[in-house]
Amino acid sequence: RQASPKQTEVFGPGLMCVQAFTSTYFTIVTRDDHGRQVVPLKQTPETPLQVRLFDENNDEIPFNLFDHQDGIYTVSFIPHQNGRALVSVGGMPVDGSPFLIQVQNKPIPAVEESFLSAPVDFKAKVGGHVQYFVNVLDSQFDLLSCFDHSYTVLARVFHLSPEEFQSSVPTEVRVNENGLYSVEFTTDRAGEYVIYVSINGTDMTPFTLQVPREIEHGDSIELSNIDHHNSRIQVVPFGSNRYNRVGYPIILLFHARNKNGELVQTASRSISGVITSSQGVYQVLLIQRSRGEYVHWFTPVVSGEHTFSAEKISTTFEATEAASA
Repeated sequence: RQASPKQTEVFGPGLMCVQAFTSTYFTIVTRDDHGRQVVPLKQTPETPLQVRLFDENNDEIPFNLFDHQDGIYTVSFIPHQNGRALVSVGGMPVDGSPFLIQVQNKPIPAVEESFLSAPVDFKAKVGGHVQYFVNVLDSQFDLLSCFDHSYTVLARVFHLSPEEFQSSVPTEVRVNENGLYSVEFTTDRAGEYVIYVSINGTDMTPFTLQVPREIEHGDSIELSNIDHHNSRIQVVPFGSNRYNRVGYPIILLFHARNKNGELVQTASRSISGVITSSQGVYQVLLIQRSRGEYVHWFTPVVSGEHTFSAEKISTTFEATEAASA
């Protein structure tokens, strides 16, 4: 079958608002007159796939064309300024060609500084709806909105189990009113979930979520080996947030130790905690990051005194108003 210029699709982040001097790409899916994917595209002198990229000075932009051998092609390039992409099949431009390449010179997301956070009242449970916010920061630790800056977030979630090793979980990525992406899925069973998130094609450190099994009558989660005299709580400001500013993330750490001072883990690999402030009382779940170390991301929304308590241990910290520009 031959590809049709009217049915062939061209899409991807490289044809959106892209960052200057940053690698990007777009995808070409060749289809015939009936909309069926052409596998592979019949490359004859009469029906070649042709791609050309030009900047605003009409100079050609170098690119790489990768053939996936299934009728799908990836065009990768590094734009320096605005331009256009010409895509044709059989000498005829595909619908929408030429495509605009819009380049901006705004702060680049710092993937290594970005992180996921959950609502303060989130508690993992079987059958629960999970929503993680993707907090994209730049190199100055400023939060970026996708409405003002160019970045795209993709996510995959897997459930780990001895029987299946890992199974894919239906996942939805949404853009919220404030310009932040959220990753949403349902925890249909207990166990460990791994969340993979990429920003503009660069992977963040995988994030894990432990969902405890439902407690049946007569059953209990073993916490008795945690000694509150040897265990301790830390409140760790994130990045440049040295003053626990309102609207900026804080890391709550719980180091669980037994009477011998040894780090221990709970059966559910999670510990419940409470945050109290002038806004109210919130139940939070600290997830095991390593043996004996449990973590929860918290973003204060009001100034003043906050108390964080877990396993008969508590600490108090002040949240301050963010400095005005």
